[in-house]
Amino acid sequence: MFELNANNHSQRRALANALAINAIERDGRLPITTSANCLQPDGQNNNGWDQGLLFLNQSSVWLQPPGYVTQMYATNFQPLEIQSSVTDPNNDLDASAECSQDGSKLVLRVVNVNSSPESATINISGFAPTNPIAAVQVLASLQSSVNTAQAPFGFVPANIGWQHNFNGSNANYTFASNSVTTITFQGQVLVPPPTPSVVLTHRWSFNEPANSTQFVDSLPGVTNGIIHGGARIDGNGNLVLAGLNQQTNYAELPPYLLTSTNYTAVTFEFWVTFGTNNTWGRLIDFGDTNPNTGNGRYCLDFTPHSGYAPNGINFEVSGADPGNSSVQNIAVPPILDNQGKIHLVLIWDSIAGYMAVYTNGVLMGIDSTVTLPISAIANTHSYLGKSSYTGDYCGVATIDEFRMYSGAMGTAQITADNASGPNALPVPKLSIATAGQNLVFTWPDYITGYSLQTSAKLGAGASWTPAAVSSYILTNGIFLIKIPMNSQEAFYRIVK
Repeated sequence: MFELNANNHSQRRALANALAINAIERDGRLPITTSANCLQPDGQNNNGWDQGLLFLNQSSVWLQPPGYVTQMYATNFQPLEIQSSVTDPNNDLDASAECSQDGSKLVLRVVNVNSSPESATINISGFAPTNPIAAVQVLASLQSSVNTAQAPFGFVPANIGWQHNFNGSNANYTFASNSVTTITFQGQVLVPPPTPSVVLTHRWSFNEPANSTQFVDSLPGVTNGIIHGGARIDGNGNLVLAGLNQQTNYAELPPYLLTSTNYTAVTFEFWVTFGTNNTWGRLIDFGDTNPNTGNGRYCLDFTPHSGYAPNGINFEVSGADPGNSSVQNIAVPPILDNQGKIHLVLIWDSIAGYMAVYTNGVLMGIDSTVTLPISAIANTHSYLGKSSYTGDYCGVATIDEFRMYSGAMGTAQITADNASGPNALPVPKLSIATAGQNLVFTWPDYITGYSLQTSAKLGAGASWTPAAVSSYILTNGIFLIKIPMNSQEAFYRIVK
């Protein structure tokens, strides 16, 4: 238990008590916070300990400002403390937040110690107000204000119905000077969607001007590529890997793109046209080279023209030095040289223990006995067109687009991407049905980064807010969301 002491019973102490209660509840270790000396006869302690919350004389009792703070916080109390933070360069505002056990009420408690009103933007994440009116209590006055026997109700909380008009997750509110405010929202906690099974992490489309020396990842992050030797950007949206010699004509991505910290499963997706390759000419090679032997080690690589008999492709991972002393791989015909543009998907799921190769939406080969973890890879270099082995030739290929995903891509997404082609992400398709007293929304989980919003009307004046979702289910690559139905007209959309 934490006890608050002071030497006055003014609005100044009311602000101090509110600040202390907010801080202690955010900390979470002390279950009870209380003020000292609740009951005080009027005029008894004018000796530096004049700190009562409830005053009395022979004929009446009345609350002082800090007593009203205790009353406000107790009346609006909810049992679950919610993470809250304030960004204020002047440090005038302080806040804490609580939620009811069933998620239907959210209480925001804000203290403004400035002698002027403070305008602020309230941002709420994970909760959707369903009542457009929030119940507000405000205790505001000069810091020296007290309630006297002659005016026992001079400084009391004001009760306000606030039409909050949330725009998405934001609403604007002006907090009165020297004030303690509680705002109670009625609504519903938004259940967070489960993590999609496949997330696009990198995308290179090679749309730079001809002969550029770098190419840009369209997703956030410093993962731009560099051109070496005879490799080039052709100005038509392609990376051209010229091959022809050993170790000089290639492109390079940043190292350590593939680590066990970022991936437990990885999918590489290419739209690529292979030329005539020398044996072991690489399309991709993420790994390391032993500087003493020139051999590749601890690597992942793919070649469209392997030396394994019968000749065909080879997709392999190795956790050894040299790498070819111990590989887990898929080596199947045919060679992919000179077959036109191919949609190529390479999958390595180290948790499920398999590797797979798809071409043009069709499974080309699979190995379900893979035991290597992704942590076995030493991704000190990330090559396109170059091998970790210094004796191998560079690959001959024209890449239209290259993507990396965290997760093992499923057949539905492979089929959809093959149909969409390069330079176009699949268009989200939202399906709606009814089940009992619920609306049911579904869309594929590979359409990542989308959320469900609702509005009471369309067109001018529409206000789209997060939908109050009762449950998210992720099953068989499909997001399924349920929304309780009511008698009010509503419109829905998914947005990114």
